[in-house]
Amino acid sequence: MSARAGPAPKPFADDPFYQYLTREVRRAARARRKGGINARRRERWATEADYRDRERARRYGLSLADYRAILARQGNACAICRRSDRRLCIDHCHATGKVRGLLCKRCNTGLGCYRDDPTLTRAATEYLAAAQAQGAASRDGLPLSPCDGLPPSPRDVGGNLGAGDEGPV
Repeated sequence: MSARAGPAPKPFADDPFYQYLTREVRRAARARRKGGINARRRERWATEADYRDRERARRYGLSLADYRAILARQGNACAICRRSDRRLCIDHCHATGKVRGLLCKRCNTGLGCYRDDPTLTRAATEYLAAAQAQGAASRDGLPLSPCDGLPPSPRDVGGNLGAGDEGPV
């Protein structure tokens, strides 16, 4: 049997000032190493496709296998425009966080501009279809307004602007 009774007590373990100093020393050491750590991460991101895809997928709770399965299911192309010559973003629902698919930056930004609202995207589709149907027709030598003959916008469904209201400026 050993003459030693056990581990020596740690007198500074519960001291708030000691804990503060320990945290500051660790923060300073991390700050000294930060440049090298970031450089290594940038190097890996630029050169290793697996690392890049894994980090991109991790942000949305996907494994690398899940990400690659979505990519293969979409044929390495955007889910909306079907272009494969663009880098793809992970599209997700902001309310639930659920991943919906992979989109190019333009399509992802377009959905964001419509606040992921199907009513607004349908209204935009109707607007474009009506403008396309008008074609190059003109009235009195001037092009027709693309809004002629369109159904009311979703904003106006509840009622048109009242007298004196000029709408957004």
